[in-house]
Amino acid sequence: MTHDAEERRNMPLIVSVAVSFALFPAAAALDGWAAFTACLLGALSGAVAVMLSCRCRKRLRSMNNDLCVKNEELKQQSQELEEKLTTIQVESQRTWQEQQEASQKRQHRMDSINEMLKDMLNHTDLEMESVGKLQQSLLPRKSPPFEGYHFSMLYQPSGWASGDYYDFIPVNPSTLGVVVADVSGHGGRASVVMAIIRALMQTFAKCSISPAGIMKRINLMMHKLVPTDDFVTVFYAVLDRGNNMLKYSSAGQPYALHVHAQDGEITELKDALGIPVKVMDLSDYEYEECAVELAPGDRVILFTDGVIEAMNPSRELYGIQRLIELCRSTRLWPIEDQIKWIQHNVVEFAQFKNLNDDFTIVAIERSDPDFKYDLDSVKEIYANNTEIDMELDYMDIADIPSI
Repeated sequence: MTHDAEERRNMPLIVSVAVSFALFPAAAALDGWAAFTACLLGALSGAVAVMLSCRCRKRLRSMNNDLCVKNEELKQQSQELEEKLTTIQVESQRTWQEQQEASQKRQHRMDSINEMLKDMLNHTDLEMESVGKLQQSLLPRKSPPFEGYHFSMLYQPSGWASGDYYDFIPVNPSTLGVVVADVSGHGGRASVVMAIIRALMQTFAKCSISPAGIMKRINLMMHKLVPTDDFVTVFYAVLDRGNNMLKYSSAGQPYALHVHAQDGEITELKDALGIPVKVMDLSDYEYEECAVELAPGDRVILFTDGVIEAMNPSRELYGIQRLIELCRSTRLWPIEDQIKWIQHNVVEFAQFKNLNDDFTIVAIERSDPDFKYDLDSVKEIYANNTEIDMELDYMDIADIPSI
C-alpha cells in the first residue's frame, strides 16, 4: 500500500481525535448537562470516525483485492497472448520453410522436366533433320538430260522436312514427265505422304502418257493407302520433244506460267483444272487434260503455293501478279538465274522469317540456238546482291546422295 493510500485510510480516525480534542476544552468550561452533552458528542464523533475508518479500510481492501485479481487476469492474458504469438511465429516460420522447400522441389522438378524436354526436342530435331535429308535425297539433284530442253529447279523447305515434291520421270525416249506436288501441312507426316506420291508417280508415269489418266489412278490409290485427312495438290505434265507439245493436268495446283519468248507475253495455264488428290473419294471422277505447244525459247514455270502465298510483316501476300511481272522482267536471263532471282525476291519480300510454307519452282525451257541472253543485267544483279548465293546455300541439296 502506498503512503497516500495509508493517509486516506487513517483520515477518519484523525478527524475523530481532532474533534474530541476540540470538544474537551469546551466541556471543561461547561458544567452539568452541557458538559455531559459535550462528552457524548465527542464519544459519538469518535465512534463515527472509527466506523468510517473500518468501512474505508474494508472498501480499500476489496478494491485492492479486485485490482490484484484483475492484474492476475491481465498477466494470464498477456502470457497467453505471448504464447499464441510464439506459436504463430513458429508455425509461420515452419510454413515459410515448408513453402520454400516445396518451391525448391517444384523448381527442381520443372528444371528436370525442361531438361528432359530439351533432350526430347534435340532428339526430335535430329530425327527430323535425318528425315529431311532422306526426303531431299528422293528429289532429283540435277536436271535430266533431254535433248532440246533445259530445266532448272529450286526447292526450299520451311523446316527440315517438307511436303513439296518435284520430279522428272522418263516415260519413253521421246517423252519426259514433269511433276510438282504439294502435300497439305508440313513436317514428318507430310514428308511420308510425299514419299507415297513419289512412289505412285514413278510407277504410273511409266505406264501411260496421259496426265489425266495418271491423276485419276493416283487419286484412287491415295484413298486406299493414306488413312489420314491429308490431301495433295499436283501438276503433272508430259513433254514430247517430237512435236514440242506439253500435255498437262492439274489437281488443285496454282496455274503454271507459259512465258512466250517471241513477245514476252505470259499466259496462265488455267485449263485442265481438277480437285486436289484425296479430297473426294470419287471412283468415276475424271481429271481434265490440255496441251500447249512450246516455241523455241518458250518457258513454263511450275511452282507450289508457298511462292505466291509468302507473306510480309504487313500480312500482304506476294501474289501471282508480282511473280508474273518478275518472270516477264527476267525472261531474257538464263533459266537458272531467273529462278534464283525469283527465290531471292520472295525471300526479300517476306523478310525470310515469315516464310511459313515450303516452296518449290521448276522451270522448263525449249532450247533456241539463236536466243541471246541478257547477261549484262544478270551480272549487274549479282554485283548488287552478293547475298543471293548465300540464300541458296540454305536449300542446296547437291551434297546429298540420291536414292
